[in-house]
Order: sequence, then structure tokens, then C-alpha cells
Amino acid sequence: MKKIGIALLVSILLVLMAVPVQADNINYTTIRGKGRTYYLSIEFNRKYQMRSRLYQKTSSGKKVVAATGFANENRLEYVGTYGNKLYFSYKYNTRIRTYSYTIGKSGFKLENGSLYLQAMRGNYAYGYRQIPDDNSPTKLYIYNVATRKSTYIGLGYFSDIKYIGGKIYYVRYSNRYRTAYIMRCNPNGTGKKILKTLKNKYPMYVFTIRKNRATYYIDRNDEYREASVRY
Repeated sequence: MKKIGIALLVSILLVLMAVPVQADNINYTTIRGKGRTYYLSIEFNRKYQMRSRLYQKTSSGKKVVAATGFANENRLEYVGTYGNKLYFSYKYNTRIRTYSYTIGKSGFKLENGSLYLQAMRGNYAYGYRQIPDDNSPTKLYIYNVATRKSTYIGLGYFSDIKYIGGKIYYVRYSNRYRTAYIMRCNPNGTGKKILKTLKNKYPMYVFTIRKNRATYYIDRNDEYREASVRY
């Protein structure tokens, strides 16, 4: 009976997935810049493709000022604002892009064809050039949106980097993840300092970085154990 129930549930889900749907907004991100308000939406069509549309708030409602076409995973993510530009990141399979929208104009513009930005402070942002997987880190970069120049800061996981108190904290790996350096630098990539060096005979992963301490996991033959460190 249990197997019959599971089979019936799977059949119902497959039928529901096959039913065409109308284009639908799955979320709105509210963005403000230069005294204006924008809304970034992600929308689906009947083929389950998606597009990103940027609306500007007006006195009569809202109008579209930039949009992508419908495609698989055509999702832009808002990163930040600098000057008169809004910045967005895109990734799908092996494709990574950074786009911008200039306030008062129309359309998205390609800013960088090989960089995905995660977060911004002023004219500096951090991100990576390769889509990481579960088994390997990626190359981390600092990107100056004003000059469009990038600075390499180390090999690490995109989840192990963040802004804390005006600085960037991240983890750099070597020796097949058996050596981890907890790092700190300025938003522009200068002033790099090793706060703590960790060495283990087993690989170390998934750091949760805080200002004075961090937690992480040790992979002992596929048995993950949590550990912590202060610096």
C-alpha cells in the first residue's frame, strides 16, 4: 500500500507540472537610487522559462525600464547601486555575467562578461569568476565598478566571504583544503592580513565567519564534525 501511495503521489505531481501556467511574478526586489524607486521582478511563462524585468515607480503606477527575454534561469540578482547605476548579477550553468542599468535610461547593459558579484560597498564589490560546485572552491575577486578593474584575492568558497564592520573577511584554502587561512582585507583588496592559520589532516569546509571567531566542518571520511576557532 505504501508503494501504491507513493506512485499515486508522483503521478499527481507529474500531472500538475504538465499544466500550463500564466506568466507570474515570483518575487519583487525593491531598489532605490537617485530618489527613484525600482522593482526587480522574476516572471515565468507557460514554458516555465523566466525573465527579469526592472520597473520604475511612477505617479500613475510603474513602467518597465529594462528587461531580459524569456529563457531558462534568466534571473538577475540585484547587487547594489553606485553613482547613477544599478548593478545586477547573473549565473546559469557555466555562464556568469554582471549587468548594469543607468538611471533615467532604458535597458540592461553588460558590464563584465566573466564576473559574478555577490555584494557591494561603495564602488567596490566582491565576487567570483567561476561557478563553484560542492567539491571545489572558486577564484575570489574584488571588483571596482568605477574603473571596471578586478583584483584576485584567493581561492575560496563564495559562502566563506562577507563584509564585517567595513572590512572583508574570507577564507583562503591550500593543501587540498587541509590548510585554511582566515583573511581580512579592505574593501578595495588592500591590507590583506592572515587572522588565523588552520591546519588539519582532514579537509575543512563551510566556514561561518564572524568578526572574532568562526565555525567550520571537518570532513573525516565523509563524517562531518563541527569545530570552532577564535582569532
